[in-house]
Amino acid sequence: MTYEDIKKRLGHQKRDVHYLKIDIENVEWGVLPQLVREGHLDRGFQLAIEVHTMDIIKVPRDKVLPMLQSYWNILDTLKQLGFLRAKHRFNTVLETLYHEPTQNRTISTCMEILYIKRGVNRRLHMQPRLSAPEVSL
Repeated sequence: MTYEDIKKRLGHQKRDVHYLKIDIENVEWGVLPQLVREGHLDRGFQLAIEVHTMDIIKVPRDKVLPMLQSYWNILDTLKQLGFLRAKHRFNTVLETLYHEPTQNRTISTCMEILYIKRGVNRRLHMQPRLSAPEVSL
């Protein structure tokens, strides 16, 4: 299902998305550019993504840096939309670790990242709240 399909199914086509969590097991690299192109993140406020870069484990060493650069470029488009990284946490699942031979170190290829959009006047975007009922004393 596409993002638009999910919103339609939930009846949220005209709603602003205050928090979007994306955890789609390495498909995020194709979906994020699509969400940006179609304007789905223009009115978003918070974006949580589990990013996967485990493809670097399987490719020849000379392909690792270009692959990571392409991922970085996708994440950089979020910054251009006003999203700032607020928090990140590495996932250290054993099968997603990459051994970097030149520095003899192991790095995680999976990370949780929380982005918050800067410059959003939250009061303008929040649903109107019901006023408290008047009570005579």
